[in-house]
Amino acid sequence: MDELRIYYSHNPITYTLNKLIAQQNPDSPSQQITARGIESEGAISVLDDGVWNIERTVTFLKTLLSINPIHQQLLHLFLPHTGYLLGKLIKITRKISCYSYVEEGQYSSNKIYGFQSQQEVDCETLLERFEQEDLLVSLGIQKEDVLNLNEINNFFYDCEHPKYRGAYSLSSNAFKGFPNVQRFNIDAPKERKIHFPETTLVALPPLFQLLSSHPGNVKEIEANLIHLIQTSKCAQRTKKLVLKLHPQDLLWKETHEAFKSFIQTLSTVGTTFNEIDFPDEVDRNVELAFLGFQNYLVMGQSSAALYLEQFASRDEFEVIDITGPD
Repeated sequence: MDELRIYYSHNPITYTLNKLIAQQNPDSPSQQITARGIESEGAISVLDDGVWNIERTVTFLKTLLSINPIHQQLLHLFLPHTGYLLGKLIKITRKISCYSYVEEGQYSSNKIYGFQSQQEVDCETLLERFEQEDLLVSLGIQKEDVLNLNEINNFFYDCEHPKYRGAYSLSSNAFKGFPNVQRFNIDAPKERKIHFPETTLVALPPLFQLLSSHPGNVKEIEANLIHLIQTSKCAQRTKKLVLKLHPQDLLWKETHEAFKSFIQTLSTVGTTFNEIDFPDEVDRNVELAFLGFQNYLVMGQSSAALYLEQFASRDEFEVIDITGPD
C-alpha cells in the first residue's frame, strides 16, 4: 500500500514548494493541510501544527487520522520543520513513516541543525488526552514513549533521524549539508507577466507584536507606518496600494476591538489583500514574488524579501526596516 503524502503549508513559500512537489508526483495519493491564512480548494485547514500546545497538537494529529483512518497505510509528512511538540511525536509514532522538509524562509538557511530550547512537556496530560481521543493505537504510539517524551532532543531540522527522507528548496543556501536535497530552479523572466499594473503589494509584519511592545504609542505607530508606506519609492511609482496583513494579525483583528480599529485606519491607505480578485491563472496562496504585482514593498523583517531578491528585479521591490531601535 502506497504511503499517503501529507503536504502541510503554513505560509506562501511552503505552499508554493508543496505545490511543486505534488506536481512532480501526480499519481501519488496525497492530501493538503493548510494553516495561518492559507486557504486552498480541497485543503483541510488547521490553526497551526500546535507548537507546544497539547490541545492544538492533538487537533493536528486527529486531522491526520481523519484523512486516513486506515491504520495500515503510513503517512509521509512534508512540513517546514520538526520543532516543537509535533516534531517529537513524529519520531515515536509508527503511523508517520517518514518526513521531508520544505523550505520556509531564512530560518532554513540560518538554523540548519538548530537545537531548540527544550520546553518541558506535561507528558501525563498528553497521555491522558491521547487515551481520551483513543489515539494511541491509531497513531501507533506506546504509553511509555509518551511518558518519556522529554528525553527526545528537539531539533528544528534533523536530517540524521532514520525517518528523514529529504528536503526541498527554492534557495541555494537552504538545507546546506543535508543529504537528498532537491532545489527547484525556477527561471523567472526579467519581464514578468504583470497581472496588477501600477499596483504595489505591501507585505506587513505582525503588527500586534509591535503594538504590544509599545502599547502607549499606538497613534504614533499608526501615523509613522502610514507615512512610511505612502512615501516609499514603490508607492510613488504606482497608483494603487494593496495591504497584505500577517496571518497572526488576521486572527487578532477578530478578537481585539482596539486592534481591529488600528487595522481599519491603516486600511485607508489601500485595498486589503483579501479584497483582491485574482485572475483564474493566478493562485493567491503562492509566494508573493509570483503573484504579478508591479511593485512590492516589504515592511520590517520578512522572508518575502528573500524570494523577491531571487525572482524579481531590484527596481520592482523595496524593503523598509521598521524593527530597528526606538
